Amino acid sequence: MTGAVSRPTIRRIMVAIDGTPSSLTALDAALELAATWGAEVEGLFIENVDLLRWASLPAAAAVGFVSGQTRPTNLSDVERQLEALAERVEHLLLGLARRRRLQAEFRRHRGDVGDALLAALREVDLVALGRGAPAALGTTARTLAEGQRGLVFAAGRLHASKPLVALSWDDSRPGRLALAVALDLARRKAYALTVITPPNKTLPPDVRDLLEQGAVEWRQYGTTQPGAKTIGMAACGLGAEVLVVPAALAPLAIMDVAEAYPGSLLFVAPHAQDR
Repeated sequence: MTGAVSRPTIRRIMVAIDGTPSSLTALDAALELAATWGAEVEGLFIENVDLLRWASLPAAAAVGFVSGQTRPTNLSDVERQLEALAERVEHLLLGLARRRRLQAEFRRHRGDVGDALLAALREVDLVALGRGAPAALGTTARTLAEGQRGLVFAAGRLHASKPLVALSWDDSRPGRLALAVALDLARRKAYALTVITPPNKTLPPDVRDLLEQGAVEWRQYGTTQPGAKTIGMAACGLGAEVLVVPAALAPLAIMDVAEAYPGSLLFVAPHAQDR
């Protein structure tokens, strides 16, 4: 397949934040990406409707994290706690953005987490959220990645990572779009770029030309075994800070990559309006 694909312009980044450690990792990543691309940041605090339904049940009870003791709770209690948490998260987001001289706003939404973020991908250029478990993807991150719509950044942490962007190469429209995003990200951050390819796969001449003209240090890394898990292991072994992946992967392949690579994953697919 030939033909250049333009990198999508990234002006608005939405980050899902709820005060959990993984969402705070996502917030830090979103602010860093916003500084890299000169984008605005929107924090989205989602009041999970399932939690509120549970709190309205007559037998609802909360378990103390330290004491392990149960105490009755109700909808009003949960709503007050969510209100207080939302205020803390908003204060944190706006304070961190102000320090980095970034434009930021905050809004709340009541509903299903996955549905809210899928809808957000129609309004913003990139959605950032926490990965959940280090060796996997949380349910919401997996739903967004499998939705194959827009750019989804699942923020993770790789011990002793290097200033390196890795790309899982696939000669398809999403694959070429992922190449354009990875190349632009590496150039803006002054990182090196490694293009990970399947065994015995050569890059098309026009792709090599694009890389040579991209003003970044780059190299090709050919895996010895096929499969998504091998790509994740390669990115982990290289110490890449970010692995850019075309979102055309099958659900099981997405999970294989995530299990093998605990760092930040950037899933790339065309936005719905670009298809």
